[in-house]
Amino acid sequence: MLVFNNIFNINIPEFINRYFLENIFYYIVNNGLKLFSWFKAFSQVAKAKKQVLLTVLLLLVYCYKIALSKPTSRS
Repeated sequence: MLVFNNIFNINIPEFINRYFLENIFYYIVNNGLKLFSWFKAFSQVAKAKKQVLLTVLLLLVYCYKIALSKPTSRS
């Protein structure tokens, strides 16, 4: 290990720590972006579901109003 340090003139623990910290940093950044995109997609799906549910509810109310407005036949 001393020979390796002397040939390449680098400190092994410092190199390992720097490499390890850079990998952790890139892992956090990449997974944070993935989590953010997943959350964004999930919120868009939730908004779309809410919009569809609201549209169906309004359509049912409209059909119910039409059904109430028609005169009933009494025989």
